[in-house]
Amino acid sequence: MDGKQHKPKSSDDLVEKIRRRAHEIWEMSGRPDGQHHAHWVQAEKEVRAHTSDAKAPSAADKAAAKPAGAKKPRAKAPAKKKTP
Repeated sequence: MDGKQHKPKSSDDLVEKIRRRAHEIWEMSGRPDGQHHAHWVQAEKEVRAHTSDAKAPSAADKAAAKPAGAKKPRAKAPAKKKTP
């Protein structure tokens, strides 16, 4: 072995499809600077929607599901006893 870890071919294919679609989106948007992440996320959603992996949530979907800074709701404190 050459010491390099190899991803399964299907994973490489998925990443390549996302990369190509993100590039298309970037070109259609007029090649703006600083929008690579937004283009990647959009491409990932589009590609996953058209593959059998569409059921598996992407990293972007997971991040979007939990708003930044969201906290778990706290349990209510037990009621205080009333003293006569």
